[in-house]
Amino acid sequence: MNNNHSRQINTFINVKEIIWDLFEQWKAILITALLMMALVAGVKYTKDIKTYNASQAEKGLENQVSTSAEERIADILDALPDEERSTVVTIVKQKEWIESEKDYINNSILMNTDPTNQRTLVADYYIKSENDSSSVRDSLIYGYRSYLKDAYVSKALGKVIAPDAKINYISELIRTDDSAYTDDSNTILQIYIVLPDDTNVQEVEETLTTLIKEQEPEISRVIAPHSIDLVNVSEAHLYNSDAVKNRTDILYSIYNLQNNTKNMQTSLSDGQKAAIEAITEISTAEKIAVGDDESGTNVVATEKKPGISRKYAALGFVLGVMLYAFIYLVLVIIKGRITCAADAEYYTQSRLLGEVYHQTQHKGLDVLMHSKLVDRCRYREKLDEDDQIQKTASKLDTTCRHIGTENISVLCMSELSEVSKKIIDAIKSNGLDVSVDEIPKETNDGYMLSVKDAVLLVDDEIKVADLASMTNQLKDYDVNLIGSIYYKCI
Repeated sequence: MNNNHSRQINTFINVKEIIWDLFEQWKAILITALLMMALVAGVKYTKDIKTYNASQAEKGLENQVSTSAEERIADILDALPDEERSTVVTIVKQKEWIESEKDYINNSILMNTDPTNQRTLVADYYIKSENDSSSVRDSLIYGYRSYLKDAYVSKALGKVIAPDAKINYISELIRTDDSAYTDDSNTILQIYIVLPDDTNVQEVEETLTTLIKEQEPEISRVIAPHSIDLVNVSEAHLYNSDAVKNRTDILYSIYNLQNNTKNMQTSLSDGQKAAIEAITEISTAEKIAVGDDESGTNVVATEKKPGISRKYAALGFVLGVMLYAFIYLVLVIIKGRITCAADAEYYTQSRLLGEVYHQTQHKGLDVLMHSKLVDRCRYREKLDEDDQIQKTASKLDTTCRHIGTENISVLCMSELSEVSKKIIDAIKSNGLDVSVDEIPKETNDGYMLSVKDAVLLVDDEIKVADLASMTNQLKDYDVNLIGSIYYKCI
């Protein structure tokens, strides 16, 4: 007798078949991944929006309960005696002006170049007009000079001179020669542009010429028909007397204001000093909360409203795929069923005589669990059901001839289905005197006494434990297990 009934049956996990099964269920996996993506991204968005709303509510509450900077400054000044108030206001204004002048000196491109040796682009443009009157020529010169002061020109030139600089720092780099050369038939417009050391002169010249030519049709329409062309361009290092004077005046002004402020502060009362300090703190805080755009208008800094996080959406998608695969693997282990033809061969320890796949029409949610495209790749050259049945019957016939038997028992491990009946009919009609017995998986021991040679017919609904039990039972009664036939509905 066989003594293997009590041994523990280990479930064999066929990784390759598990992966194929997951590919089969790609539609279900995709839906699960999208749902998980929406869930994870939604949870993150909900958390962020709650934080944002709480922050906005807090800011709104602060704005309601607190007064504006102007009102707080006014309250501080109102608390001072009338004779002390004007001095405080004067000192505060002087300090603000000093900071403004220092900011200009530190950030102005023009002020940070050497005014005694400024790198300068000099461009001469020849203006030709059919009307040679001096008034027309003067008007054309005036039109182009006015155009060069436009913010559009400063923005365009700023992109090639200093992209991060404010417009006012770019516009002061551009100037024209007030004494333009004109005679009875010629008019020359000379343009100077101060350049930092790292600026490409050619790019600035090309941008300037493009801007000038763009404006030519408009000035022709408004003043008089004409043409304007670049006749000469050069890079020079010039002494800029205006810049020298401006820098000197600003530095002198800062120096005088600082000394004047210090002198005025020596005679201040404690109340005035405290008021100046408080007003300075309020003004500083206000400047931090308010930024200046390039046009000079104040823009209050606002917190950006959160949106859907792409990072968390991608994370949710990946988690959805992993979760589905994990749950499917757990279900495969818990169910403990045969999953493929290799499993039948492994658990019976006998030859696989054939594998048959019956294609069916899936409906409802079952559609999500199957894919005809994957089936064509997975079961390539095995999807012809009739051909596979004939191959199986022929292989069994050859095996029977080899072992010299004409009487075999086909043990069907599941209820007879359309597929199993077709397989049995093919075996019966193969030309040999083969006796086919169709029995359930749980047969009595008395029947086994009459079985000599057997074939197991199994499908993917058979549990591993049942298959192992049947195999052991056959061994107990010395039944010759010729092999197994596997069939599956796909």
